[in-house]
Amino acid sequence: MGILKNSSLEEQYNQARRACALLQPDLDCTLSEDCVVLEGTFHVPSTDPQLAALGPIASFEIRLELYLGHPHSEPKLFETGGAFPHDPDHHVNPDGSCCFGVWEVLFAERPQMTVADLLDGPIRSYFYGHHHLKCEGNWPFGELKHGAAGLIQSYARFLGCAEDPLIIKSLIVLLSRKWKRDRHLCPCGSGSRLRDCCRVHLDAVPMKIHYKKVRPLFTRLKDYFE
Repeated sequence: MGILKNSSLEEQYNQARRACALLQPDLDCTLSEDCVVLEGTFHVPSTDPQLAALGPIASFEIRLELYLGHPHSEPKLFETGGAFPHDPDHHVNPDGSCCFGVWEVLFAERPQMTVADLLDGPIRSYFYGHHHLKCEGNWPFGELKHGAAGLIQSYARFLGCAEDPLIIKSLIVLLSRKWKRDRHLCPCGSGSRLRDCCRVHLDAVPMKIHYKKVRPLFTRLKDYFE
């Protein structure tokens, strides 16, 4: 699949069609005025490669909206068949969209995410999780909390720090700077200067995310806590 970067909606539509033909042939692609819509039946294959050839273990009716500039713009996913309750306990937002991850973190981890990556990655995991919950009574990959608490958990796991909004905010501010001066206070909250505390850890984080791509993380954090 090609990278959907700075592309027109028509280009995104063509790439989405190819992704569906390859991975999810029962999803129909349509082009609306402001987004590409993937709608229909999403099949969940087994996580066991030997069993995957036998067909899907579960299927869900969905609607996926991809907006101009994907993956820089956050897509919206909806479960439309009533397969599970649409509430926070099942990771569904108040507007009815599915919370399949913190998009800023998903994008930071894979800034060149294609439609194929999206379908076969976080969306597949989301619906596999619901299938497992129904059959086994628990989430297979561990469960992040919903809302602001889940945002903090996701950021902390990605950045490798404590689940403290102030520490996360301080760390993101430092990461947004190309040069991190040793005289700055360490974001871990120890009160020590950066040079005497977590400098080595902080220098390792940019291997996960470029400093120019930190701003979306900070913007989402501000939306929740300011």
